[in-house]
This record gives sequence, structure tokens and C-alpha cells, in this order.
Amino acid sequence: MNPYRYLPVISDIDGIVWPGIPGPRGRSIVALLHQLQQSEWLAPEEIRRLQYMQASQLVRRAVRTVPFYRERLAAAGFSFERPLGPEEWRRIPLLTREDIQQQGEQLEARPYPKAHGAGSRSSTSGSTGKPVTVLTTAAGQLMWAAITLRDHIWHRRELWRKFAAIRKLKGHDTRERREITFDSWKAPVSDVFQSGPGAMLSINTALDEQLKWLRDVKPAYLLVYPTNLQALLDLCRRDGGGIPGLLQVRTMAEIVSPELRAQCREVLGIEIADMYSSQECGYFALQCPGHDHYLVQAESCLLEVLRDDGEPCAVGETGRVVVTPLLAFAMPLLRYEIGDYATVGGPSPCGRGLPVLDHILGRVRNMLVQPDGQRIWPAFGTRTLVKLAPIRQYQFIQHDRHRVEACFALWRPFEGDEERRVVEFLRDKMPEGIDFHVTVVDEIPRSAGGKYEDFVCKVRD
Repeated sequence: MNPYRYLPVISDIDGIVWPGIPGPRGRSIVALLHQLQQSEWLAPEEIRRLQYMQASQLVRRAVRTVPFYRERLAAAGFSFERPLGPEEWRRIPLLTREDIQQQGEQLEARPYPKAHGAGSRSSTSGSTGKPVTVLTTAAGQLMWAAITLRDHIWHRRELWRKFAAIRKLKGHDTRERREITFDSWKAPVSDVFQSGPGAMLSINTALDEQLKWLRDVKPAYLLVYPTNLQALLDLCRRDGGGIPGLLQVRTMAEIVSPELRAQCREVLGIEIADMYSSQECGYFALQCPGHDHYLVQAESCLLEVLRDDGEPCAVGETGRVVVTPLLAFAMPLLRYEIGDYATVGGPSPCGRGLPVLDHILGRVRNMLVQPDGQRIWPAFGTRTLVKLAPIRQYQFIQHDRHRVEACFALWRPFEGDEERRVVEFLRDKMPEGIDFHVTVVDEIPRSAGGKYEDFVCKVRD
């Protein structure tokens, strides 16, 4: 089935309604989108060749316009007489979050190409405690827009239906309930396609009000943080209802577990479509249509998954994620170690040649440190946990190698032996030598950017 059959293009030219001719920005997005729809079917080796060709252009420009890179790469003995290949590329030192914070505007190209359009600064929320500010351009925003539309087309979304989002609203930092309505899905969809109405609700809204709002608004598509979705699913299960008319849930900004996917299917009868991105770099990967794995957006970024020795991970191995935004000419971020871990996947059964990530596992601070010092990805059995006691929200904080604090916000106070059963259940899930103590709180707040982590390790190596 041709997805465009259901996606009428908006026309910017008087008297022409079909075929639609969008405005200048829309035409640029469509031109990029057309290329993305061709390149995703290229062979993996051809995609890699094109990536390194583009990356070589970025490196040459960075050396000419950013003293930080000129000095760093000269010290590494680089020569740029020919395009870089994988071996030369891996000789470029990794860029850390601390590098970006310390160098600040010294990482900006002076000048960057005028044809890339107006520059604008964007700051991360600092959920890691280390916020960074980057300079982006209009060209980079066009790529972001095209990949957003690629995601809609991949998942065959019916754009004339209603869209809703529950997230942090820009400019609204209070804990008050805020709601905004739109007559379209807004940019970039409205730059190209005709679309239905949209609505947004502040993440600060109480959970029961969120669910009531969704049942009143009846969206076909919902964009939400995974942890907020988990809470909504728990509430739906408690009251025995669902969310009428919902066709798909889109998630962002946090880790989506297999258990959450299964619970969404069980409670709402629908699928999750996740996206992997960052504020400073844009899109990294989109969930493959019809599957749970992720396809790296190779036209936008060069993404590496590395072992501890710096070599690339093989299929099935988990390692550190290192990214290079390929259009970031205003502020090059060459081999930026973002702090995430991911598992490399094999070729996608969909036939696309884009690189595959089987799982995105989170950051090193989301790994539990065992008494012997080894790190593992924890599994707390939260689907069972919420059935043992009236737990509304949960967050686990590891303070040292032997002690984890379980913070719970409850629907009602513990009764009988509920707290003891919870602690015993958690002890059985963890390696020997790790104990739990429970702290009951009124609410577990989200970060300034609206994100929420259900496990945080504060143990220092």
C-alpha cells in the first residue's frame, strides 16, 4: 500500500489544490525526504561509504574553523589528503560532555557556511547534572524535519486524525496543569501535509487528570515519556478502562523496556513506536516499522557502539554509544560520547540497509554496581511489584555497593505485611549482598526537562 495515498500534500500556490505544491520550507523538506526514501534501501556498505564521505567534509571544515579540533587532530598526526575511512576515523579522540562544557563557544566554527542558514543555540535540560549548549543551523533543522516525516511515513500514521502529547511544555515550568490545542499537528507535518488537530498537556498534570483528559480528547496518536506511559497503564488496569480511539503510542527521551511494550499491548491492545534522540544532536535512531529494534538514521549521524577498548562492537554485543551529527557544521561534535549504552543488531528483516540497534539500555548511571564492583543492568520486576503493594510511583537509588533505596509514592499507606513482601521480593531479584530500604514519599519529581529515571546509581568507581 502506498502511504502517500493517505497523506495529502498542503499547497502554498493559489488555485492549486492537487497535486499540492508546498511552500519553500516544505519543498526543501520534501527534497530531503525523497532522498531518505531512496538511501534507506542502499546496501550497508554503500551507506557507510557515503557516511564517511560526509564525515570527511565535516572534519576538514572543523580543522579549518575550530582551533580546538585543529590542535587536537594535529596532535594525533592526522592528514586530510583523502577521505577518512573507519580506521582513520577511530583515531579521532572521543569528545566528552565535559569537553563541551569547558570549551563552550570555543567549539563553534568561525565562520560556519552561510548556506546552512541562521544559527540558534539549544541547551539540554541537564538531567545528568551536566547541561550543555550547542549551536545548530537551519540546515540541521531541515534534516530533523525530514526524519520526523520519515517516522510518520514508516509507521503509516493517518495524519488527518487527532494527535496528542503529554510532555514538558516549553516556557511552562510551574507545576500547574497546562493545556494547549492546535488546528494541526504543527511543523514539520504542517509544512508539507494536511493534518488533523493536535493537543498538548503539561507533564505536571496529576495522573488521574491526564487519563481523564485523554479519554475526553480521544487522540489517535499519543506522544509521551515511557515512565508516564507506565503510570497511565497501571491506572488503566486499576480502573478497568482504556483510552478509546488510541491507535499507537509514541515514546521518547527515556528507555522503553520489553515489559512496557508487552504491558501496552496487554492493557491498550496497541504498539509502542519509540525514537532515540538527544537535544544536542537530534535523531539517532527510529524504531523499525513492524519490529521492536531501531534503525540508525545514518544520513543524519554516524553512530558507533564501542567496547571498552575502543573497538566496534559486533552483532549482539553491548557498548558505549558515540555519535557524530553529520550536518553540525556550526558546532562540530566529532565522536561525541553521549553516555548511553546500546546493543548492536544484525541486518533488519525489513530489508533496509540502515544500521541496527537491538536495544538501547540507558546510561552508565542506570547500571547497578554489584558488591564485587561489576556492573549489570538491573531488573526489579516492577510489573509484579505493583501487584504486591499500592505503589503509584517508584524510583530506585543505589547509594553504595550494598544498599539500594526504594522510593515509593503510594496510592494508600502500606497495610499488613505489604512492605515486608516488597522488600523480600526485591532482595530475591538482586545479587547477594545488596539490601533494600524503603522510603515513602508524596511524589517523585521529574527533571527540569520532564524526564524521569526509575533507577539511578550514585556509586563512584
